[in-house]
Amino acid sequence: MKPTTSRGFQVGGRPIERAASAILGLFPEAGQIDGVFYKLLTANDDSGRHGVLIPVESYSFFPSLPVAGEAPLPNPWEPIETLWPSDGAWAPVASRFVQYDRYPERRMTALTPAVVNVDETIRLLVVAHYRGAWRYACTVLTPRDTDKFEAVVTELSIPPASIAPGGAVGTVDADTLREADDAPFHELLRRLQSIGAGGPVASLRDGATGVGFTLETLLGIRANVSQGGGDFRGIELKATRSTVPLNRRPRPAGNVTLLAKTPEWGALVDRGGLLNAHGYVDHDGRFALYMSVYAGRPNPQGWTLVDEPAARRVAAARQGVEQVWWTYETLERRILEKHRESAFVTAYAQRQAQGETFVYDHVLHCRGATLTNFLELVNERGVFMDFAMHRNELGGVRARVPL
Repeated sequence: MKPTTSRGFQVGGRPIERAASAILGLFPEAGQIDGVFYKLLTANDDSGRHGVLIPVESYSFFPSLPVAGEAPLPNPWEPIETLWPSDGAWAPVASRFVQYDRYPERRMTALTPAVVNVDETIRLLVVAHYRGAWRYACTVLTPRDTDKFEAVVTELSIPPASIAPGGAVGTVDADTLREADDAPFHELLRRLQSIGAGGPVASLRDGATGVGFTLETLLGIRANVSQGGGDFRGIELKATRSTVPLNRRPRPAGNVTLLAKTPEWGALVDRGGLLNAHGYVDHDGRFALYMSVYAGRPNPQGWTLVDEPAARRVAAARQGVEQVWWTYETLERRILEKHRESAFVTAYAQRQAQGETFVYDHVLHCRGATLTNFLELVNERGVFMDFAMHRNELGGVRARVPL
């Protein structure tokens, strides 16, 4: 059997759109983007009086304007709608594409000062155009946005020596970004097809981790025990087993660990404080804290997961009192680290006299994960947090707190 591929990430029956590159992943409605303009801004580029200077080679990315001397009125302009990130959403702004006949030159003006006029030497403006309208989503990245900035600079092939004001400017077709970003996955898919066509393979390790370890070995990947998954040319790899053949298998309904990140402990200080304050004696006689926490309805122990846009964090609360939390910045950084691109591979597993065998027959391909989508899933109870800890024989705490 050959692996199949699904481009949408199905959660609760609803497809979640995934962008095709680090650049397109910055913006909403990534599938409607047909091109991107970028520029390392200079001191003469701002949001208002001057605006952002557009080079002649990039004029076609914006509305047509009369050439100098042909306009019925001086300094002709066309209205454009720009969208800017604001408190986790995208706010529209009535902007302009203007020609100044005196020079002559063309600029984007009436932009958003809070985003454009940041007090940083290096400012990378990235502008995405939506097909069928003069509508643009815009953002400015600086080296402070470490993961995003580095990913976008790499995708644009901007050399380190050019990362300076005015050092790089241009446009790129969105299909080019999608095609370039597809290459690693196409290679992975070819390798999976070859592995699947070979029929059942014997597990190379006993126990639950055998399905992942065997696949990683077949792909030539060194096992990534600390992070719980392998990495294939930048694609995070997760493998699971099913005892049902592919042609009779229902849509996957099991849970997958998306990420594990230590929270901010607040007054509890550390995981020991959390366990001491909220633990119980479990059926094995251990002092433990094992439970799942969702948004909305409290679990039987009174815990809920709470999204707090004003505080820019997600908190785990008990009886309405916050106990621990994760900041938006921490979550976004971890999401980009772990799920810029992921492949969830399923194997048909069978128990034989000589041990377990696998036929790797399905892959779910997901990429361009964003904090916005993640928070939507939190609020829709599609993502939950697990407490999994207990006191060991030495009095210490053995813990895992994935979200």
